[in-house]
Amino acid sequence: MSNELLDLIREKFTICHETGEIISNRTGKVYTGLDSYGYIQVRVGKKMMKGHTIVWLSYHGTLPTKSLDHIDRNKTNNSIHNLREACPRLQKRNADLGDGITKRNGRYRARIRDWNSKQHEFYSDSYEDALAWRRAKEIEYGYET
Repeated sequence: MSNELLDLIREKFTICHETGEIISNRTGKVYTGLDSYGYIQVRVGKKMMKGHTIVWLSYHGTLPTKSLDHIDRNKTNNSIHNLREACPRLQKRNADLGDGITKRNGRYRARIRDWNSKQHEFYSDSYEDALAWRRAKEIEYGYET
């Protein structure tokens, strides 16, 4: 099935793997339409597909065996260098990152969860201090890849 799908993708689209752009061979336009979850979606034949799956398939020649994760958490950045196969645990861990900083009662709160899903918090009057704490914890808990 993936060979037929790959052939159809190559016939209908030009894929820029560096940027993740999917370009119509018929119109020359870049696909930017989003699904209700914020992912780029493209009609391939009679089927709607997520842009990151199309980029992955056109680069690797096979469909992913696991779900795909956007490393930088930007759902529209489909650069092949920003995509990786990931188990649900890694997906959740990456989704929870954000910058993890909120402002409450005039103070900044940084939050992060460790591998055991225990939440850790830090409060500061300074956004920079809260962000620095957050980044240090990301490294400590192995969030950096």
